[in-house]
Amino acid sequence: MPFTMATVNDTPPSVPSSTTDPSMPPLAAIDGNPKTAWGIRFGEARNPFLALRFAGPVSTTADSTIVVTLRHDSELRRASIGPPARIRDRLQAWQEIAKNNWVGSLLLAGADSAAMRVIAEAVL
Repeated sequence: MPFTMATVNDTPPSVPSSTTDPSMPPLAAIDGNPKTAWGIRFGEARNPFLALRFAGPVSTTADSTIVVTLRHDSELRRASIGPPARIRDRLQAWQEIAKNNWVGSLLLAGADSAAMRVIAEAVL
């Protein structure tokens, strides 16, 4: 069933304190275009959620469960976890988007010393 609206628990992207990335608005999660995506500014967002509205009524029972799965096919996806070769590869993607000023810093959350070494060797 299609969706007709997507919104988030945040202020509009034009507000300086917003965690919503203006280039990746909530509606991009449901627009059917694999080149777009919904995104947040991770450094500020701690409990993001996406609220969706179905296009029509949904019939359920007390035992019903609705599962919505988002596919992240966007070229903007830049996860950097895994073995050293994958980290190096994804770091190249970060470096490319940094050229367009789409990112100014990279947060290493939960990185162990081996992962930090791989990144440091790749950028120095």
